[in-house]
Amino acid sequence: MRPVFTQIRAAILRRRSQTATVLVVTLLATTVSTMALTLLVRSTQPFDDAFARLSGPHLVFHLDASRVTVAQLQATATLPGVTAAGPPHEIALVPLQRGAEKAVFNVVGRDTAGGAVDRIYLRDGVCILPERTETIAAASAIAAKIQEFEGEATVVRGATLDSARADAVAAQFKSARAAEYAEISREAERLLQHVARETEHRDFSFAELEELEEDLSKLKRWMDQVRSRDYFPDGSSVQPEHLLERCDEALAEFLDAAAAGDTSA
Repeated sequence: MRPVFTQIRAAILRRRSQTATVLVVTLLATTVSTMALTLLVRSTQPFDDAFARLSGPHLVFHLDASRVTVAQLQATATLPGVTAAGPPHEIALVPLQRGAEKAVFNVVGRDTAGGAVDRIYLRDGVCILPERTETIAAASAIAAKIQEFEGEATVVRGATLDSARADAVAAQFKSARAAEYAEISREAERLLQHVARETEHRDFSFAELEELEEDLSKLKRWMDQVRSRDYFPDGSSVQPEHLLERCDEALAEFLDAAAAGDTSA
């Protein structure tokens, strides 16, 4: 090996400038590679840190509640390879509209904000509601729940807005409720059309009746929810209320026809 090192040393001494150039290029390439790897790691580090802090799930499944029971879902937590699992959460699709803009939001029902998987944190938020007994009670209950999880919440009573801003807030409330009432009206009209088609086809079955009754019950629950937050009623609820009454009448007639068909059979 000594002759080899002697030859290398002699070559370096004869070609000092070339050797220095190769050394500098090698050092620069190593530095750039190290910086690139560092930037690559740091670019994903905030996401990794947040994901670990919230115990984010690696897999999320959306399942049909009519086909899978809660007990079946909970049983999957003990399957091989599952290190942690969160409880099943109910999800509702809520349509929202502001002017010509439309969107659909996923509303997830949860018992708690924590858990072994997929914890959530509410950083900040403001809710403006008319000061009434029921709104104060609801806001106080939410504030108590936030404080239970070591958060901060304040319920302010007696707050006032200038007349222009108060009118603008009231108009926003009315517009939002009017959009919801209009959506209920459209769904009620679809239900009436469905009942009319089934009646025309003479398909009077109790299974079909149960499905129609369930659809109508959902519309009524939706109507009750919208009515409960309609703090500035302006008559927008009249049309959906009338359509729901017509749905009741149509289903009563369908029930009579189904009973008559079952008796004749």
